[in-house]
Amino acid sequence: MAKITSLILVALFGAITTFAKPYPTHRVGNRDAFINSTFTPSAFMQALLDNGVQHPEIAYSQALVESGYFTSKMFRLNHNMFGMKLALYRKTTAVGERFKHARFRNWLDAVKDYKLWQEARLKGKTVNQKQYFANLSKYAADKHYLAKVRKHLPESYDLLGIRPFSDPREIHLADVGASKADVEYLGTQSLSRL
Repeated sequence: MAKITSLILVALFGAITTFAKPYPTHRVGNRDAFINSTFTPSAFMQALLDNGVQHPEIAYSQALVESGYFTSKMFRLNHNMFGMKLALYRKTTAVGERFKHARFRNWLDAVKDYKLWQEARLKGKTVNQKQYFANLSKYAADKHYLAKVRKHLPESYDLLGIRPFSDPREIHLADVGASKADVEYLGTQSLSRL
């Protein structure tokens, strides 16, 4: 009877230690796998705020556009939600390059790299939203990039818990200096197509 009880305890202990892993294993390391498993849109927005990213609402909107709502191969495999290329002339948290874009150990490192990009691009200056959009004008080759980013601003504001405008087009025209081409483009697109 004692042998059976001992065997049951050993089997039970083995099953518990086999299935009760504190976090998933991953080839880049358990810490990074754990961080990557914690990604949620609200955690991402909080990371933007915690890292002092200027205009986190715009950065979040960019990430939606660049990563296809956090579903792209670039995001899943490179942890790169911003479509950042590998930095050659500034500090970076990237660990290499894949698919001709920067590859990060985890999504938090991508947020930190975006902050480093901002510091280099803005030369340490604080800018308003309109000036920030002007700085983004050469971020992507897509001529409608800024319009797509602007269109996602209401989602960013929702996560931040603020509602400054009732109609997204008010944001585009009144506050961020949308061009006539942007306004025309936005009039033909729906959120589901961007």
